[in-house]
Amino acid sequence: MTPYYLITEDWLVMYTPLNKGIKSKRTEKNTVALVGFSQTTRDEIPWDDKDTEIWSLNEAAVQTWMRRFDRWFQLHPEENFNRPNNPNDPNHPKWLREAKGFPIYMQKQYDYIPASVALPLGEITKAYGSYLTSSLAFMLTTAMLEGFERIELYGFELGTKTEYHYQKANAEYLIGLARGLGFEIYLPEGCSLCKGKMYGFETLDVIYRQKLEYRKDAIKVALEEKRDKAKLEEGAFLMVEKFKDLNPGNKEVLELHENQRKITRMALAEANFTIGAFKEVQKAITLYDDHLETTGSFPKQDYTKTKKVEDDETD
Repeated sequence: MTPYYLITEDWLVMYTPLNKGIKSKRTEKNTVALVGFSQTTRDEIPWDDKDTEIWSLNEAAVQTWMRRFDRWFQLHPEENFNRPNNPNDPNHPKWLREAKGFPIYMQKQYDYIPASVALPLGEITKAYGSYLTSSLAFMLTTAMLEGFERIELYGFELGTKTEYHYQKANAEYLIGLARGLGFEIYLPEGCSLCKGKMYGFETLDVIYRQKLEYRKDAIKVALEEKRDKAKLEEGAFLMVEKFKDLNPGNKEVLELHENQRKITRMALAEANFTIGAFKEVQKAITLYDDHLETTGSFPKQDYTKTKKVEDDETD
């Protein structure tokens, strides 16, 4: 394989691909398995297939289920992977320093981590772009860069109920890109990536979702009108109240004050009711999205044709 060159902070570093081109008897292709932390598909990892390279990442090496690996990825900044209070493995810095016999792909080569290798970021972005939002993205593009024919993913779910949800779209984009470029991408049956019901044939859930969004927009418009009216009536009530104070005992003024008080209370009640309706439809959208994502129907997105309406309260 031809070496890759990339510019680091201080000097030119040579990166040599390590793919030996071995074809697995199991797959009949030059294969690499990328292994994450999720338990969902962990039982399918091809530990016994010695012809398949296994790559993993971060602190997974100390896990009892990690039976073997050929390459490692630790792509976090130095202050992150060196933190002593790491809840996943407080001894991770020591493990990095003492690791040997396999490469550890990092943001750059560190002298105190002999196994560290600078990730070929320049070549990756040149070949596949800079839309890379997770360690999986770098692992996948590195495998593509090295020419593996078949790339298998295990333990990567990027679930909607986790902090990794925002990374899912990029992972699915790269999977599609890889397939379009001729790579064979294997996703175990239990994997949640690239899953969803076929629109029109299997589900029309999106139509109800659209109705909820349109209803939210309509309530938002009504809410603005109700708030404006309530503010006007409150202002009128304050004026009448001052007038009442200046004319104590005047029956007409007292009657006007009482009528304006009722009108103001009604306007405020209507505004508060509309606020409640707005929050209820927002809650319905959230619950509906959670249900659909749990069942794998579709990813969260805003289907309104107009500008998205945001809640007055910021999460």
